[in-house]
Amino acid sequence: MSKAQRRGFTLVELLVVIAIIGILVGLTVPAVQKAREAANRTQCANNMKQIALAMHLFHDGNKHLPRTGLNELVSWAWMILPELEQQNLFRKIDINMPVSQVDFTPFLTHLPIFLCPSRGSRDHVAYPIVQATFCQLQISPYGSVSDYAACIGTTGSDDVISVMTANPPLYFSPNGALELKRGVKFAEFTDGLSNTFLIGEKHVPGDYPGYYPWDCSVFDGHNTVCNTRSAGPGFPLATSLSDTRLLFGGPHPGNCMFAFADGGVRPIRNSTTPEILGRYANRSDNLPVGVDE
Repeated sequence: MSKAQRRGFTLVELLVVIAIIGILVGLTVPAVQKAREAANRTQCANNMKQIALAMHLFHDGNKHLPRTGLNELVSWAWMILPELEQQNLFRKIDINMPVSQVDFTPFLTHLPIFLCPSRGSRDHVAYPIVQATFCQLQISPYGSVSDYAACIGTTGSDDVISVMTANPPLYFSPNGALELKRGVKFAEFTDGLSNTFLIGEKHVPGDYPGYYPWDCSVFDGHNTVCNTRSAGPGFPLATSLSDTRLLFGGPHPGNCMFAFADGGVRPIRNSTTPEILGRYANRSDNLPVGVDE
């Protein structure tokens, strides 16, 4: 009697199948990652769109944009909370109280709209800051961080910079969408709302999540460096996590997302020159920006 022959894979066939599966997985993983990044970028753009629209609603009600900081208490991000349907949170702090009497616990509230999903998991609360001896608060309040910052122009400051050593002394006024001492009106955007940065993605160095001045509270109106940034000569877009300068810069490959003063959101290439960035950041320099720049 003849014995029935066994059927099965040879070792070579098994290795070939494993190799094919490995190749397919290798082709699939980048596609999945690319799709995930596209979804994150869309969510990030939607966040910025909602924040920009809230800025417009604030302007409609107050005839000017919010200041970067109000009464050394709250920032622009806190001032637009009612326009983001967060009236109950906004009411938890009396913006007319002396800073020494304010309970800043509401600053700990985590709002996903201020975070880009591409940043990944990290602590959403900033570490406290030891203030200078002349400050009313010796320790700054804890607070929820943000991946977005308001554009204060090209000078690196949301207030007037004076150079008293010059003869005569020089004064450089802030020229961005938001200022510290006053609310800017849309009529002052003589370069056009569609050509001026309103908010952008804030660069956070890889070793400093939650640390001042890179990733501190978005609601802190005393330390406005936590939630503002400049662009232009001296302020390029960050392209490396090791860059510790106070810059705009996002986690999306090759681009940084910006919301413009007209409410539109679009990416700006990381290779954009500082000179062109400065034209976008300055609301009234009367310098044109090409559509392909």
